Amino acid sequence: MSASRAVMHVNRYIPDEKPLGDVRLTLKGSLWPTDTEKTVGPFAANSPTNTRFLARNVRVRVDEAVATLWRLGVPRIGVVPGGRR
Repeated sequence: MSASRAVMHVNRYIPDEKPLGDVRLTLKGSLWPTDTEKTVGPFAANSPTNTRFLARNVRVRVDEAVATLWRLGVPRIGVVPGGRR
């Protein structure tokens, strides 16, 4: 299967922000670059968060929820390969 056909099930977002809970994240995904994106969230980035959606392209948006000093580390997104569409 070529990489351009790979579909992934996005199951979880594991944050790496300090302090936790001061940011909100929104995930956006689509099956094709020209498709309308599906928006999942916003979530408080305070623990691993179940997301559960299907996509080929995924973006993560991080917004400040509390006006304070915070940093974005190296977050992780848990994915499982899906079938062809």
